[in-house]
Amino acid sequence: MALKIITGTRKSTSVVLLNAECGMIELGQQRQINQLKYRARTLSMGPHLPINLSVTEDPAYQKRKKKSGLPYAQNVLELGKYYETIDIKTQEPTYFSLRNLSKPNIDLHLTTLIKKSDNDPNSGSIAQNYVTDKYGAYTQIFTDGSKNEELEIAGAAFVVYQPKNVIIHQCKVKYNKELSMFACELALINSAIKWLNELKLTNAQTTRY
Repeated sequence: MALKIITGTRKSTSVVLLNAECGMIELGQQRQINQLKYRARTLSMGPHLPINLSVTEDPAYQKRKKKSGLPYAQNVLELGKYYETIDIKTQEPTYFSLRNLSKPNIDLHLTTLIKKSDNDPNSGSIAQNYVTDKYGAYTQIFTDGSKNEELEIAGAAFVVYQPKNVIIHQCKVKYNKELSMFACELALINSAIKWLNELKLTNAQTTRY
């Protein structure tokens, strides 16, 4: 019904023909695809995921539900046999403990001095004075990303200053127009970090507005 409303077709229009015309998958088939994908993602977790215990030939899990059709266990087994996905081996899951991650030292004090919602014309000088006073002896890296929806362009840049406001490096990057502004900024920060690692600088301060 939703597809008929969106396309503006009549109620008597065949759903099968409408799905084919719009390139849509029938709802029942999409449900089967989602179940197979979920099964593929969770199979490697074995008994650690309770729902995997239900995917057996046990009659207790094969009872047909009155309204919702076949239960998950029976449906997954039948789909697996039909598409021959039961014998596919999946990679064992790997886990990474958060304890192994070092806590980053990020200075967020600048967010208490200025806020974007205030539209203060002096925010730029406030930020610059704070960075200069506290990190004047550091090699400073300023990054910024931007995207123009109308022109369909996206890009970012970073500039590196030595202690006395001398530019020692700058980089401009043009990104795919499909990237969001946030993704552009993250990609550029990654580029700046790679540049730092190549020079092995230890006293660098990265600032993003």
